[in-house]
Amino acid sequence: MRGIAFLLMVFIIYSVLKQEQETKYSQYFFDNQKKFEQLSKLTCSLLDSDLSRLEYQVGEYYNREPFFSIPSTYPDNEYEFKWQRLNEYAPGVEKKLQQIDQLLVDLDLEDLTATEIAGECRIFNYLWGWGMNGEGQFMHYVFNPQTVYPYNPSIHKESHRDHSIQIDFSIALSAGWYLTYSNTP
Repeated sequence: MRGIAFLLMVFIIYSVLKQEQETKYSQYFFDNQKKFEQLSKLTCSLLDSDLSRLEYQVGEYYNREPFFSIPSTYPDNEYEFKWQRLNEYAPGVEKKLQQIDQLLVDLDLEDLTATEIAGECRIFNYLWGWGMNGEGQFMHYVFNPQTVYPYNPSIHKESHRDHSIQIDFSIALSAGWYLTYSNTP
């Protein structure tokens, strides 16, 4: 009897660990949906005529001094967020950054990239990925993606993917959020 209970326990643990990525990340989103909605609301409220791009990593708010000397990778006319210009932004930006940092910690996300293009706010939260020389695989939570690719479980499910071909899919979650995957061979 103990042997059967042990085997049942091993099977349950294996089933949970083998859970498909899209199921796992979708469920995580729904378990934390209110926090994701707060994150998109706060982040998009930062993007305006003064600021149209934000790249943020967890902890920057509390450890911002090193970023004062890092040169921007974008020209000033791109309106990328810069810690050096914090006092030039609208009131409340610093408090919103602190709240964004806490939401990222609560959601166990490492960073976000937000852009405003033609009045559209887009947010990318990196989940995992690898790439080299134009090849790679990536999975993100994306708010308001520019392109939504249909999801077909018969070819996109993790256990059915052919990694030798280009694969892109988006799974609608809620409130403008999607789970996206891209494979470039």
